Amino acid sequence: MFGRIAEQLSDRFLHKKGWQGGNKVLRQSDLFIMPNRFGLYVAFLVFASFGLGYKVQNNFILIGVIFLFLLFMLSLISAVRNLQGTNIALRPEARNFAQETAHATCRLKKESAAYNVRLFGILDAPNGVELDLSSSRGFYRLPVLRAERGRHAFPPLKLQTRFPFGIVRCWSWLAPPVDVMIAPRPDERPLTAYPRLDRRRLARMDLQQGTKNEIEEYQDPRPFQDGDLPSRIDWKRFAATREALVRDFETSSEGDVYLEAANGMAREEALSYLCGGLRVCERAGVNVVMALDEDIYFISTRQQFDEAFHVLACA
Repeated sequence: MFGRIAEQLSDRFLHKKGWQGGNKVLRQSDLFIMPNRFGLYVAFLVFASFGLGYKVQNNFILIGVIFLFLLFMLSLISAVRNLQGTNIALRPEARNFAQETAHATCRLKKESAAYNVRLFGILDAPNGVELDLSSSRGFYRLPVLRAERGRHAFPPLKLQTRFPFGIVRCWSWLAPPVDVMIAPRPDERPLTAYPRLDRRRLARMDLQQGTKNEIEEYQDPRPFQDGDLPSRIDWKRFAATREALVRDFETSSEGDVYLEAANGMAREEALSYLCGGLRVCERAGVNVVMALDEDIYFISTRQQFDEAFHVLACA
């Protein structure tokens, strides 16, 4: 009970201290230490033996008390030194999706080797994960969160050691002030199901970001047919000529994919459609023009795909 209270207090007041983005070097002030039940047994034995040795004036008992006391103090000092100076880089992965497990990368580096180190707070690992820092460094991919679409605070993790004798435990909280971005659940469809834009016309636009109207001006007009969306009608031309024309995309296998949710889709359904299209196009190596609300996003590099997923997460 006392141990749980101590952990809650340490989590509340100090676990966000000293982080620079996703990096931190553990200092002595970042560490908490207290004996476990075996350490309490040793402490009780020290006091009991000291009282007995003092009462009977037995030097051998007093020497044993000194040995136990040194053992206890050595455990306290060694446990702190085992974690102190650890350089931690903890960052969520750029690609996380709803209804899937969000992961984070954890890099640990230390000038000297560390032993008997565990990390708690990992999904589906109630007893923590053993970290191998015998070579003074390690890299881990950790499952940290399952959540719906949106921006979420990074869940706190606990780094703990019971080195060297297991009678005390030393720990520190790891919770960098970064957010975990959860993109919508991907609704993936065949690549041929997504419309295309004429790459040559698109190149003449010379735009990095525009509006839907600017994109639609470069679509080929054709007569309105049953099943076409009313939003595709060129209403300005209709008002002037009374001719219902819609602007359509080319259906060839070339050109950039144009992603826009159809009218009538629910918000989450539309975001899932866009998210799935991004994943399909990235795997196929196809550039994307994505329309969301009143903005247009031109996506071709990995960084732009990452940014597009973040846009969908916060939409």
